[in-house]
Amino acid sequence: MRNAIERQIPSTIKYQSSSLSIAVPFSCSAACLGVIINTALPNPKVLQISWGGLKYAMTKDLDITCALYHYDQNSYGKVRCSNTSAGTCSGTLEAYSVALDYRFAKRFDAYAGVMFSRVADGLASVFLNTSTADPMIGFRFKF
Repeated sequence: MRNAIERQIPSTIKYQSSSLSIAVPFSCSAACLGVIINTALPNPKVLQISWGGLKYAMTKDLDITCALYHYDQNSYGKVRCSNTSAGTCSGTLEAYSVALDYRFAKRFDAYAGVMFSRVADGLASVFLNTSTADPMIGFRFKF
C-alpha cells in the first residue's frame, strides 16, 4: 500500500514597498506605459499559508487523496480593517479537496474529485461568490 500523510509548516510571504526611492516624474524616451508608486503598500502585506494532505490506497488500484489549504492575510492598508470593504483588509481563504484515482491498466488511470473553497473579509472583497464547489474528472495516459 502506498499511503502517505503530508503536512506543510506554515509559509509566509511578505510584500512591502521598495526601500529604493525613484523620483517621479521620470523621463522616458518613448511612450510610458506605467506609473511608479513608491508607497503602494503603507504597511507590509503578510500572507501566511498552511496546507496538509492525506493519500490512502483503498485497494491496489484505487487511491483517495484529501487536502486542506488555509491562507491568512493581515490588514495592510492605511486604515486597519477586517471586513469586505477593501482588498487591503485582513481576510482568510479556506479550501478542502478530495479526489479518487483508479488505475484500470498499466498506463491508464481515471480520476475524479471536488474542491470546496471559501473566502472571507478582505480576501473576499473582489469575489462575486465567496464560496464555490469545483468538480473535476479526467483520464490520464502515462508514457
